[in-house]
Parts: sequence; C-alpha cells; structure tokens
Amino acid sequence: MSEIIPIQLTYEEEIIAEWQSDRMGNFFSLLMKVIAQADNDNREKIRLAFPDHVSAYEKYHEVHGWYEMVRLKANALGYNL
Repeated sequence: MSEIIPIQLTYEEEIIAEWQSDRMGNFFSLLMKVIAQADNDNREKIRLAFPDHVSAYEKYHEVHGWYEMVRLKANALGYNL
C-alpha cells in the first residue's frame, strides 16, 4: 500500500506564495520589494534580519524551475498563483 504524503510548503515557499498571491501584509510586501531592488551589499544587510525572506527571493529569482514547483504546490493548496 502506498503512503499518501500531504502537500506542504516550506517556509521559503510559503513566503513566495504569500507574496505572489497578494496575501502578505503591507510590511512584508514592502520588504519583498526592497529585497528585489536592493544591491548585493544592502541585500546582505537585510539578510541579517530576514534571512528566510532573502533566501526565498533568491530562489524565486535565480533557481530555474523553483517558482514553477512552488506555484504547482501552492495552487494545490488553494493559493491561485
């Protein structure tokens, strides 16, 4: 008998799903915009306080296929990305 494994998002995946579906509060939405626009030096400073958010953005922006995988998982959980 095969085991059914429920779909779950990692914290980084959840950050991106919340951001892309406009479910994030104002502070974190603005934080993601700042991370997206920051140069490398400032992004490293932001990472000190928000390491998961910076890491999530970097995966979203730099890892081929990562967002598509997040989108599929998130949509299965009702995010509508």
